[in-house]
Amino acid sequence: MTDKIQELLTEGSKQYASENFELAVDAYAEVNELHDAENDSPNPDYLFLYGKALYQLALSKSDVFGMGSGVTKQGNLEEEAEEGSSGPGLVMLGEEEEEEEEAEEEEEEEEEEEAEEEEEEEEEEAEEGKEVEQKAQGEEEEEDEEEQHDHANCQGHCHGEEKDDFENAWEILELARSFYEINLNNNPDDDTKLKLADCYDLLGEVSLENENFQQASQDFEQCLKLRKELHESKDPTDRSIIESHYKISLAYEFDPENFEKCKANLVKCIELLKKRCETVDKENDDQKDLLKELQAKLKDLEDSEAQMQTLKNDLLSTIHSVTASSSSKDAPVNDLTSKIVKKRKANSDKSDADRNKQAKK
Repeated sequence: MTDKIQELLTEGSKQYASENFELAVDAYAEVNELHDAENDSPNPDYLFLYGKALYQLALSKSDVFGMGSGVTKQGNLEEEAEEGSSGPGLVMLGEEEEEEEEAEEEEEEEEEEEAEEEEEEEEEEAEEGKEVEQKAQGEEEEEDEEEQHDHANCQGHCHGEEKDDFENAWEILELARSFYEINLNNNPDDDTKLKLADCYDLLGEVSLENENFQQASQDFEQCLKLRKELHESKDPTDRSIIESHYKISLAYEFDPENFEKCKANLVKCIELLKKRCETVDKENDDQKDLLKELQAKLKDLEDSEAQMQTLKNDLLSTIHSVTASSSSKDAPVNDLTSKIVKKRKANSDKSDADRNKQAKK
């Protein structure tokens, strides 16, 4: 490791801790550039730090854009404009005030004429310098575009929309994951397995933010598998295992088809956390409060499930009633047809009897 890379890693860590994520992204981007220039393959640890900083940068931008800043200030400015437009002199109370008003109107007219003359002069000057200004503006825009393009190429990422940063974070973390997988296959050890688990965990969070719940659940499942291999034999209630179960439940929460998986993982999370509160974290009030919150969430989830089942039953009952009603309406129509035929036959027999009587006469 060169001194420059070590210096940048220290700077990146410092900026990340201070939540200056954009500067942290810049530092870690340069770290990867320097490493790649001297080596044949990327360093997954450097990629992970870079992707993690990109993810936090995307989150910070998302929070800022969601605050709607500046609305109040704009509203106040509009109110001030409305107040200033009313002006004095709207109600006249005497002749002196009328004279004053007339004098003011004359002054205003003179001022307007002078203003019109000034505007005409300004328009003439503006027309003369219009071509020069347009040319200068075009040159400035070209310079801005070139600077932005150079910055993007230099840093290896784009600081545009927050969605772009989420996508960039996922791509960088996915690249880190692939190299962790290669390293683990070549030389299995707990340290690499731990890093791979953390990488899967962060990939799941990025997918969760992008509302890609299926991908998020897959990544969290892989993370849970690795964390169980690392910790379950030593401590079945390890916090990282509990955390993975909870995140899996979050990923499944928005997918009605996987409602049972969501509930099962939340139940498992509560079960493990309860055991931890009874053993390892007996004096930890924060963990106990968290347990109460999760139990309340499970109750809400079960209530939602009961409501959904009730609605489903009501819907099935309604469909059955409509079907039965349709069937019952069909039967009288057939009976009515048979009755009509019989009635016609009876009338026909009566006509034949009348003809016989007339024949006998």
